[in-house]
Formats: sequence, structure tokens, C-alpha cells
Amino acid sequence: MTHAGFVGVERCWVCGGRTLVRLHDAIIDLDVYRDQHPQLAAYSGETVWFRQCAACGFTQPERMPALDGFFDRLYDQLWSPEWVREEFESDYKDLIFQTVLRGLAVRRTAGGRLGARRNRAQPTHRRVRGGADRPPCALGERRSAGSVRPSLSCGHAD
Repeated sequence: MTHAGFVGVERCWVCGGRTLVRLHDAIIDLDVYRDQHPQLAAYSGETVWFRQCAACGFTQPERMPALDGFFDRLYDQLWSPEWVREEFESDYKDLIFQTVLRGLAVRRTAGGRLGARRNRAQPTHRRVRGGADRPPCALGERRSAGSVRPSLSCGHAD
């Protein structure tokens, strides 16, 4: 199966800069989707370069898949309830969030800060664990298309 192609990314997503320098390449591996979304799996083996903006230092892909609903399909993987529960309860991603938030804190645009607030960028259940005054979150189930899928319910809109 052939894929839907790519769309080039010509400007920095953060500051709009046009001077983007290639840093490293990555090979796309979406074979895990071969049964559920074969259109995603068709991108496997393609190479995408990541480029850094000379103006603000942000790094982003040089091109993006042109497939309609690419990210909707990507996040539609039917993970097992056990896997979702492990991911929900795990704290290994905290380092990733902390690193990204520290990086965002030092980046500025012409209008000031990027606007990323520490507590907004953390997963909701982390804020609850951290003592924030928020309703508790619960890992539950969602029924759709004849299947039962895990879901997160926090009792408030964020």
C-alpha cells in the first residue's frame, strides 16, 4: 500500500522563522497499526528530518504526513485496559514533562512568554496527586463501536 504523501513545513511553528537547519533524521515505524489503520502503517520506513529554527531554537519535523486524520488515527490505537492502566499510574513520563516545561520557561517570543503554565501542561491526574485543589480523576471505561475502551474522567473541564 502506498501512503498519502507529505506536506512540507516551511516556517517555525513557534516564531514563524524561515531559517530551519537539519539536525537529525528519524525513520517512521507505524507497523503496529497495520491491522487497525493500514494507511498509517504505509508510512513505515519513510525518513523525516528534524530541523531547528535559527531564530528561537525550536525543533520540528521538516515534513508531515498528508493523510487526512493522521493524528486521530495515530491516537486511536486500541490499547489493552491493562496497558492504559499502567500508563496512567506510571510516573516515568514526569521527566519528559519537566524537561519540556523547563525548556518552554526560557523560550520567549516577541509578545513575551509562550503561555505554557506548569500546571496546565502536566497530565490532570499528576496535578491531583500534587495536591492541587481539583476534583479527583478516575480511570474508567468507555463503550464505543461495540468495544469497551479505557477512559479518563476528572469531573471538570480543563
